[in-house]
Amino acid sequence: MFRLYLSLYLTCALCLGTSAWFLETYYSQTGRLSNLEKQLIESYLNNGEHPDNINADSLLSKVPLDSLHLSQELYQQLQTGQILTVEDSLQQWYFYQLNDNATEVTIFGPFTATGDDNASLIKFIFYLSIAVAVFLGSWPLFRDLNRLQLATYAISRGVLGKDIQFSRFSMIKDIGDTFNHMSQQLSRRVTTQRELINAVSHDFLTPISRAKFALEVHDDEQCHSLKNVDLMQDLVELEILVEEFLTYAEFQQCKPQFVYRSYTSGDLIMPCISKFSVYSDLDINLTDQQQNIFVDQRSFQRILQNLLGNAVRFARKRIIVSIQQASTYWELSVSDDGPGIAENKKAGLLKAFNQDEKGNEEIYQGVGLGLAIVKQLCIWQQGQLRVDSCPTLNGARFTIRIPHPNCALDKDQRPQSTSLRYEGNDSLFAPDPR
Repeated sequence: MFRLYLSLYLTCALCLGTSAWFLETYYSQTGRLSNLEKQLIESYLNNGEHPDNINADSLLSKVPLDSLHLSQELYQQLQTGQILTVEDSLQQWYFYQLNDNATEVTIFGPFTATGDDNASLIKFIFYLSIAVAVFLGSWPLFRDLNRLQLATYAISRGVLGKDIQFSRFSMIKDIGDTFNHMSQQLSRRVTTQRELINAVSHDFLTPISRAKFALEVHDDEQCHSLKNVDLMQDLVELEILVEEFLTYAEFQQCKPQFVYRSYTSGDLIMPCISKFSVYSDLDINLTDQQQNIFVDQRSFQRILQNLLGNAVRFARKRIIVSIQQASTYWELSVSDDGPGIAENKKAGLLKAFNQDEKGNEEIYQGVGLGLAIVKQLCIWQQGQLRVDSCPTLNGARFTIRIPHPNCALDKDQRPQSTSLRYEGNDSLFAPDPR
């Protein structure tokens, strides 16, 4: 930082110093008469010659010597017959000569100094040279800052581990070295986190799959016992949890590719409902199974599964799933008859690894990745997520509205609610472009 400060300081000081010196040496002569002009005027006063280009009648005047306020040195010069050259505050020149009677002074003037015809060109060249000097001094800094900006943008897109190469003479080399060190540290930590999540998730998924397979092929009376049913429920919950870990790890690495096609609502929604019906005796209903919807299958089912998983943990008896297809968007709503969501719990509802309490005693199951994944999918598809109360079931209601590709939601198409509007990563709406 000190080198950057010193370089900028010396560049500015050099430009300003050069400018001051040039102005002092050249433009200080502006307004002065040339030697040739002085010689012509003095020749006129001494010899009485009238040059054709001088209107002597309007320039000559006589005043008493006593009326002049001159210094003793100037008086002595007049007494010796010298011609005084005087410049007033308006940069006009006068010539004083003592008459033969020694009581009057002839004043010849005023004269205005002739300007330099090349003054405008010289000024332009001078300021252009300053601009070039400043450009040459600032261009390396601008170039390196642009490299730093591109590297920062690359990190924001998840491209880590690429160092920025700066010259050893660069003014921000120290900043670049610090940035490279930070990027390497961040890359190592992210890689470690991804490897840990992937390894743990796959290590969990393998024994879960084996246990489910063993229960399904076990065809005796004990297979239908309450103990085996509970075991199957636990396995399904563990499977859903591991899938959330895998999805979260995938989203941390890259943005998924969305492929939109037309589907029947029942074909996409009923498999998800059946998955939760295995270990839950809740009444989960789909209002319309024949609705045609234009969605990305993978993201749609992931959103629905996560919202259903959240509703199953809180619902008492019923869950209602509704789907609506409009000309520019589709809307999915999942409602339950649970206790609802308190206002003081909404602020951190969409954070990853956030947990909430179910009632006063039971603890919310899971690690809180489901809604965080839903929020991220909404952001990537320019959609909206709203959380409010269901008027029919008196529980919580989650509403997702995703626009069709190349379509944006107008204000009158946005879900209306008294809840907070999306303003950041921790709010309830994602996103709400204006």
